[in-house]
Amino acid sequence: MIDLAIKRSGGVCALAKAIGVSPPSICGWKKRGKIPAERVVLVEKASGIDRSKLRPDLFPSGVAA
Repeated sequence: MIDLAIKRSGGVCALAKAIGVSPPSICGWKKRGKIPAERVVLVEKASGIDRSKLRPDLFPSGVAA
């Protein structure tokens, strides 16, 4: 799902700029396959992808945030 978030945000650099982190941070998340919990809401806003899809382990679908 992180690949889709990157794509929808306009690329690694665009996503990094939108959420205030460095591009290598985004690449690290991609490598690990997980967006850090403290960044999920920002990635949701930047990409338009619901947090329950970005981190279903933290935000189960159908549960109010």
